[in-house]
Amino acid sequence: MDSQHDSTNPKSRSVDDLYNRLEDLIKQLPKERKSELIGMLSEGTLVNDLKAAILDSGQTTYAIGKASGVSPGMIDRFIRGERDLRLTTAGKLCEVLNLRLMRVEPQPEQPAKKASKKKPSK
Repeated sequence: MDSQHDSTNPKSRSVDDLYNRLEDLIKQLPKERKSELIGMLSEGTLVNDLKAAILDSGQTTYAIGKASGVSPGMIDRFIRGERDLRLTTAGKLCEVLNLRLMRVEPQPEQPAKKASKKKPSK
């Protein structure tokens, strides 16, 4: 029997059990702490910014889904990291959440690093 799923050993829990426990704990956090936690896990990405906006909105995923035409189940799975969204779907959610997707601008090129001139070891 797989030790991760051995229910006779209270110390070993499946990843799903741990994930569900974490999810329950996160649900108990105040709204601002949820956003902070999501931001800490992976700062500066569109995905995390959108997740934080959904949680900060104070709206249920049902209400967001109804207003955007996106399935509440899909939104829930997106928040949990179980699925990604198409850009068009993210756009629908942003519209409901009063967010704006902006054109991606290229970053200035970084100067090429000079190769170090090390002498080969003998």
